Amino acid sequence: MKSLTRNTISIIFLSLVVSACASSGVDRKFGDIRDEIIDMRSLQADQSVAIEQIREEMKALTGKLEELEYVATGRTAQLEQTLSTVSRRMPPPAEVPQDLLQMDDAEARRMSPVDRDGVLEGLRALRMGEFDASKATFENYVSQRPGTPFADNAQFWIGISEVGLGEYDRAVVAFSEVYRAYPRGDRAPAALYFLADTFVKLGATDDAVVTLEKLRDDFSRSSYAQQAVKRIKELKTRR
Repeated sequence: MKSLTRNTISIIFLSLVVSACASSGVDRKFGDIRDEIIDMRSLQADQSVAIEQIREEMKALTGKLEELEYVATGRTAQLEQTLSTVSRRMPPPAEVPQDLLQMDDAEARRMSPVDRDGVLEGLRALRMGEFDASKATFENYVSQRPGTPFADNAQFWIGISEVGLGEYDRAVVAFSEVYRAYPRGDRAPAALYFLADTFVKLGATDDAVVTLEKLRDDFSRSSYAQQAVKRIKELKTRR
């Protein structure tokens, strides 16, 4: 083998040096990349922990909100119940017979939800003197639920609402309809009594007396019959 020349040896040496330098540069590059990957993984781990903490905090807040909503709902229902109880204890306007209002309130609470809510709203309106609202409510009941046990009561309250509105002619028709359509209903005696009272408001005293006499004769056991006897005497003295 021929001996290597000085130039050849120099070239080989330089190549080795360059190769070593290149290898060292690559190693450093890979080292930098590895460090960056480690940093990224560390950052991702920190972010995952932070996200999990946020999720836990959101769950806790959601639970607190649900708890507050539950408490608020309970308090609202309690307040509504209290207001309902207080309103039922308030005396109604003079046009509204309180004993019958209380009786129908108790009856309405035994009804199915389909009928109960509307009837209670109508009775509430009567108690508050909101006669337009009570009239509309009971007119709707009569048209939607004719022939039901409460239909004569609803018809009666239409008449009371019209008296409250000063619509005496209409009230005469409403009270007369109670007796015509439900002559043996439990609201017939009251309808005749308030029909007579409406006749008095219209100045038709004779019609009032005739109506009261009918009440006295047809429903002699009714409490309204006893009131009718007294009223007949009062009206006859006015003639």
